[in-house]
Amino acid sequence: MTSRITNLLLIAVLAFSILVISTNAQEVWTGEAIVIKEDGTVYPQNAPISKNGMTYTLTGDVKVSKFGIIVQLDAINIDGAGHLIEGPGLSTIELLDFEDIITDVESTGIYMSLKQNITIENLTIAHFYDDIQLISSSYNVISNNIIDRCNKYGIYLKSASNHNKIINNYFMEEMTITESTDNKILNNNFDGNYSSLSLYSSPNNQISGNKFENMPNHGAIFLSSSETTNNVISNNTMLECYRGIYFWHYPNENEIFNNTIKNCVYVFSFNEISSHVNRFYYNNLIDNSNILQGNLTANSQQFDDGAGIGNYFSDYGGIDANDDGIGDSPYMITTVTIDNYPLMEPYNGAVIPEFSSWFIILLFLVATIFALSVRRRIKQN
Repeated sequence: MTSRITNLLLIAVLAFSILVISTNAQEVWTGEAIVIKEDGTVYPQNAPISKNGMTYTLTGDVKVSKFGIIVQLDAINIDGAGHLIEGPGLSTIELLDFEDIITDVESTGIYMSLKQNITIENLTIAHFYDDIQLISSSYNVISNNIIDRCNKYGIYLKSASNHNKIINNYFMEEMTITESTDNKILNNNFDGNYSSLSLYSSPNNQISGNKFENMPNHGAIFLSSSETTNNVISNNTMLECYRGIYFWHYPNENEIFNNTIKNCVYVFSFNEISSHVNRFYYNNLIDNSNILQGNLTANSQQFDDGAGIGNYFSDYGGIDANDDGIGDSPYMITTVTIDNYPLMEPYNGAVIPEFSSWFIILLFLVATIFALSVRRRIKQN
């Protein structure tokens, strides 16, 4: 009797396991592409997307042979609900030069052209040529996604894709911005050798609060062309990268401040001697092999904020006799590139330089005398 019950239980467990496996297999939808059409309908009709108002939510994983989702409608929210959109695959992608091995130049995970006010969130996207591509598309939000391996770009903004926000995403591939302005790249994690951020001919963008790590053969941020100007690069962390920030072909008038760059081979690299002035200040440069790569002319770059505050260098050996938080001697980056106001301690957002103790005492005495004088006048009146 016991043996019979045991056998029945085993059969039940086996049947349940087969049912679960079958159910999971059915969750992966396959096809050539999914289209959210201009009239709001979804093609094909059996695609795993539910619609509630202007929100389109994935209800299962997707594997496609060409495009993941082609977006033809403005002002919608695409919620991945944690699901995967997987492309046709990576051919041979052994961390070599991608241009030599690309086999499918058309596959894209999320494709948008001339679209605006779209939110893309909570997706994992992998194994496309580009995971997400925006062409002349503005005022969109891409947030809380996993940008997995692909052949070229994890996210690609091009041709006047302006005023977009890229927030809280996890990148395993490069993000590139080309000929686009006023985008905000905030609080993302770029992890791995090919997960850098590049700007080509793109001014007035904000790159803040991001973390770049584990890039021993590549740089974290790449700026190219004289039209890449007036960008703000602040409050980022760059760890164990070959280069922190690479300046190529005259990017100029960019503000680089309050970043922590640690354990990199080169902190800043320049390929042109006459690269125009960029400003570097409040940065914490810790345990790097070299601060600078490239031969700069004197005063071609500015390593302070213009008001007497520079950067922190972990190997600075100067003293601070007046206790104002600024080293008394310059930090010689090269013989002609100098930080005249090196910080004695890492910058942490506090107001600097700090007042010395004697100044605080003097200020207290002046305030006390003033208070007594005011009190005496009140009594006399």
